[in-house]
This record gives sequence, structure tokens and C-alpha cells, in this order.
Amino acid sequence: MKQKKYEEAIKDCDLSIQQDENYFKSYLRRGKIREEMEDFEGAIFDYKKVHELDSSQNMRDAIR
Repeated sequence: MKQKKYEEAIKDCDLSIQQDENYFKSYLRRGKIREEMEDFEGAIFDYKKVHELDSSQNMRDAIR
């Protein structure tokens, strides 16, 4: 059941990113979900994108 909610949340983030690929919060949220799903490569990709879009973002605090 939990897996299905993660998949739906990923789809929501993907849709948000399609609408505005510069909205870093969608990448941040998707990265957290991917981390929970143990998709660490995907999470790292999203966290790097967050840093690229907003380098002032303190990733240690953002990930918590």
C-alpha cells in the first residue's frame, strides 16, 4: 500500500516538474520520496538538481 502512495507522489512531482522545470521544491520532494523508496541514484539526481537551481539551499537542512 505504501509503495502505491509513493508512486502517486512521484507522478505528482513529475507533473509539477513538467509544468515548471525550475521549481526546485518538486525536485526536493521527489528526492525525499526516492530516498524513502531506496532509489538512491534517483534521489542524488534530484538533490543535485535542487542545488543547481538554488545553490543557496542548505541541502543538509533541506533533506531532513
